[in-house]
Amino acid sequence: MRAGCAGVSTHGIELAPLMNMRSTNIIEILETEFGVPRAFTEPLIPVLERAAGSQASAREWAALLGGVAEAYRAAQAASTTHSGSQSPGADKVAQLMERFSSELQKLDDSLKVLTVSLERVCQTLDPSVPRPTIH
Repeated sequence: MRAGCAGVSTHGIELAPLMNMRSTNIIEILETEFGVPRAFTEPLIPVLERAAGSQASAREWAALLGGVAEAYRAAQAASTTHSGSQSPGADKVAQLMERFSSELQKLDDSLKVLTVSLERVCQTLDPSVPRPTIH
């Protein structure tokens, strides 16, 4: 995944700075910009913090925050159809977000392997190209 796409925004907020946010900032942004209450967001904080540290691009952040907002709206819709019962959806959303984060990490790892493989192919085809240091 690429580090930040500056200038990409959603709901009028700049997303590039969000990638290094703490949980209180994430909760505040979801509350003020997306209308997601703190009680819904708090169980998702571990997943969101991991995403913040994974160098997600601004577009990925937009998708992630938008996904949390959509999950909240879906949970609200479900709770209104089942009036009187408290929504157990937050745990399911947390599990889904955890799986989503895991899949993003797998994609990131695969892209890194692909990058190294392509660099080796390029080096094989044209040995005069300097080979980058791989750590």
